[in-house]
Amino acid sequence: MVYLNKTDERTRANESMNTSKFTDLLFILLKKAWGDDWGVFTDSHPTMNDPKNFKFPQIVYELKMLQPGSLGSNKEIKPRFRDYTNTGVNGEKEYIREKGQTMDCTYRFYVYGNSNLEAENLTLNFLDLIGLYTGYLKSKGLKEIILSGVEKKDGNSVGDAYTVYLIQYDVQLEFFFNERVAHLEEIEVKVEDTYSKWKDDGSLPSQNDKNKTE
Repeated sequence: MVYLNKTDERTRANESMNTSKFTDLLFILLKKAWGDDWGVFTDSHPTMNDPKNFKFPQIVYELKMLQPGSLGSNKEIKPRFRDYTNTGVNGEKEYIREKGQTMDCTYRFYVYGNSNLEAENLTLNFLDLIGLYTGYLKSKGLKEIILSGVEKKDGNSVGDAYTVYLIQYDVQLEFFFNERVAHLEEIEVKVEDTYSKWKDDGSLPSQNDKNKTE
């Protein structure tokens, strides 16, 4: 079994995506798909004390939970090796080691409308938008997004002149971390990274009973 120069495709996305990139892309998608004047996408709930944010319709996003995610049957409790590249020039050896960590998130989207009809339609349109552009988001680093529920919220804290729907998604992202490994011999980098991978997979000779000596 040889792992040299081999990247585990199960752990790779085309790009990485953290929580900021996820909501930034949604912000842009909403504008490009619905136009600049569709409404407001923000992380701040409307209050009567802030007239600038008391505009409907609007969608308020909230990161409810973030924790290490699962890769197969195992949780990635810390970043693990993904790949490395040689960034040196003129024959110099200067490596960037890439590590990644899968993260499970729960996102809540509160959809505010001036009426029940406006809020309901905006909710349905948002669900359609996520469905239509899931493939694009995955190409940008999203690993998975699953709708876990939609509900109409009862009552509010700033009056009864609007309606709120709550959409909740379970989202899996992948964070990438780059480490500079300068001026190391190529074989040393390969040995170190291969050792880590084989150890995780239980493929080292010392981990195989038939290779052990009494």
